Amino acid sequence: MGRLGRHLPSRLVDDEDADATTPSSQLNSQLFQQAIGEPGWHSLTDGLGEQIAMLLGLLQSGQRLDLLEASAAQPRFGGPLLATIEADRSHYRFIAVTQHARAAAETLREQHPGMTLLGLEDAAPDGPGAQLALVILDGSLAETRTLLERLPAHLAPDAHILLLGLADTNWQHLLGASVDDPLAAPCSAADARQLLESLGFEAPTLLPLEEGDNGACLLHAQPPAASAVSFEPPLEQGNWLVISDAPEQGLGEALSMGLDARGQAVFHHTASNASINELLAMFQAGQIIDLRGLGCTSGASPVRRCALATQWLQALESSATPACLWLLTQGVSATLGGESTALDVAEDAALWGFARSLYNEAGPHSVRLIDLPVSSELSDDVLSALLDELCQPDAETEAVLNDKGQRWAPRLGLQDALEQRHADVIQDQASTLSFELPGQLRHLRWQAHALSELGEHQVEVRVKATGLNFRDVMYALGLLSDEAIEHGFAGATLGLEFAGEVVRVGAKVERFSAGDAVVGFGPASFSDRLIADTHTLAPLPAGIDHAAAATIPTTFFTVYYALKYLARIAPGERLLIHGAAGGVGLAAVQIGRWLGAQIYATVGSDEKRDFLELLGVERLYDSRSLTFAEEILHDDPEGQGVDVVLNSLAGEAINQNLRVLKPFGRFIELGKRDSTKIPISACARFATISATSASIRTS
Repeated sequence: MGRLGRHLPSRLVDDEDADATTPSSQLNSQLFQQAIGEPGWHSLTDGLGEQIAMLLGLLQSGQRLDLLEASAAQPRFGGPLLATIEADRSHYRFIAVTQHARAAAETLREQHPGMTLLGLEDAAPDGPGAQLALVILDGSLAETRTLLERLPAHLAPDAHILLLGLADTNWQHLLGASVDDPLAAPCSAADARQLLESLGFEAPTLLPLEEGDNGACLLHAQPPAASAVSFEPPLEQGNWLVISDAPEQGLGEALSMGLDARGQAVFHHTASNASINELLAMFQAGQIIDLRGLGCTSGASPVRRCALATQWLQALESSATPACLWLLTQGVSATLGGESTALDVAEDAALWGFARSLYNEAGPHSVRLIDLPVSSELSDDVLSALLDELCQPDAETEAVLNDKGQRWAPRLGLQDALEQRHADVIQDQASTLSFELPGQLRHLRWQAHALSELGEHQVEVRVKATGLNFRDVMYALGLLSDEAIEHGFAGATLGLEFAGEVVRVGAKVERFSAGDAVVGFGPASFSDRLIADTHTLAPLPAGIDHAAAATIPTTFFTVYYALKYLARIAPGERLLIHGAAGGVGLAAVQIGRWLGAQIYATVGSDEKRDFLELLGVERLYDSRSLTFAEEILHDDPEGQGVDVVLNSLAGEAINQNLRVLKPFGRFIELGKRDSTKIPISACARFATISATSASIRTS
């Protein structure tokens, strides 16, 4: 935003050079996320989680809560909600307003494959809509209007919509003035309210969340009355053929009577040895239910039921009959839940598993599975639910009815690879990212290992975020050997900085206690848990989340050690920082100023130049040109250059650094692989040349 402000006068007079400062399409959503702030997002997520837990408590047994979130940036609420609410009591869908948001949601779907991911152009899925919609107003006016126009199709008639937005803010006005298309401007809460009213949404109400006129706020609304169409599965019409043996005759008769009462044409056949081809010839059925062997009343029934299912599909194929085959089972639900043992697995489970293979062979014919509770006679609730399932099927091809007539559908889920069933087994174990062979990232594996014993001055930390450094990438790709890093602090492991939460403390630890948020160094910090010395940790600063904190230790420690101990920089000395807009560069600017140095910096783009100028850095040069040395010497009235160079450039730039270095200057190298030879003439200038990083130090 500062850059837009710097170049706004040029844009107002249609300066062609100002086109380079046109804000990106993602800037609005990024600024919106920052305006709310991490504490704000945490507070909103916690409050929303409490409300959803209360709603789930009010639902009757068997009912589900359908949640929807929409954003132009990322699913802010989806991750925490999916991690805490029960998957069988709720369903979460995310509407990605932009491709950037869709890419972010794909990562979430990898962790929670049961969620539904949609784009603005995607049609609403069949079934009842969401009862609660969470819309983040971080898109443009055009994107928000398109979203609100298509949102009602995704909602239940009595759904509640919460829209999180910002009241009128100066940065939104500035961003709006910086774009050529008025519809590309940010959408404020007031704009969203006007859109809701124009689209016929019911009773949009503004609810401020912060004091003042430009803070965060919520809009509450309900779908337009015209879009309130209740979902009712279509009634399946067709001729029904029900076949049963003597043991299943009672159920066959009950189904026949129930189907007939619902206006269906039914033919119930009770001959156990009837030919399937003869049955199809006698009655042109569109829906077939074969109850023979239900519950496996004889020892050969599992094999027989699988054989019958195969024969039905073969007969339908040969006769070109477009019928649906319904396979009913009993007691398979316990197997689907993974709670049964080898001794109590229902014999009908063989048919259920076999039918899943038949799906691939069915061709134009459909195969559907319904599991019933184990009982000699079905209750009225179960029978009514079974008839509903038969007459009004939806997209589910597998359904389970419990003894109360409640309907369930099986879902695949991911179990955390770090999670085990028995706490006593994992109490002293951790999982760490490592590899057996370097060279390709596909060799990375999570490996379980025993935690070392907790020392008196150590703490156990549950890692929440780990910093990824170039060192880790180079090591995993085989560009750094074990010998190059094995004597460093982290040794030959991946990860050396992290942020997390203290789990246990050693006997003599006084600085920390269980539950404290910390940031610091630790070997093999790409782990779920680790043991760290207290002198390598610090309390997590207020207002910084774990992900941001995990990027602090290595950059600031490297720069502090390089400037304070290797360069021994003194107040008033000149410090040249290459790549000053990067992580290490920004740390060097801050620490250099703290030590009283005069800052000289190089950057690689106009955008980074503007950024550093906004930070107050005045002496800026181009890191992509070898003329920086000539320019620095030209700008220096004495023509002597700088006292300290903090280098991350390679090749000929090394010689240019030495050229600009004053006699008795200090050259600090941060790179690890550059093979440029330093000329002996550098020694004639009595220059000190050092190389450093958080894990490698030579001098």
